[in-house]
Amino acid sequence: MAAQKGRGVIIRHNGSAIGGMRQKSLSINGAPPADVSDSDSAGWRELLAGAGLKSVSISGSGVFKGSATEGAVLTDIMADNAIPMEFFLPTLGTFAGSFICTRFDEGGSHEGEVQYSMAFESAGVVTFTAV
Repeated sequence: MAAQKGRGVIIRHNGSAIGGMRQKSLSINGAPPADVSDSDSAGWRELLAGAGLKSVSISGSGVFKGSATEGAVLTDIMADNAIPMEFFLPTLGTFAGSFICTRFDEGGSHEGEVQYSMAFESAGVVTFTAV
């Protein structure tokens, strides 16, 4: 696969791209196995695959532009709403589901732009649709 442009990665809220983003990331945390070893395991550990919980984390940061989508995200964050989010990877597809914001930071320096960063954790099933 050829190298990809990072700007092609998009985080969407209710179907609209969140503007001003420069950094975007997605982490998939697979379901950890459970140790089901007992005295009949002959001294070897036995694992039960998929016994734990899966989760997906999304984060992004960028320049605050004051777009309607940024305002809608902030409104949902302040209301503690589960937010419908999508993470689009141009050559792979789209991850979609409900997410809860776990962090929102905004600030700026005296001679610079206002920047923000946000992080979200999945709050239910996350689907993947291939390109």
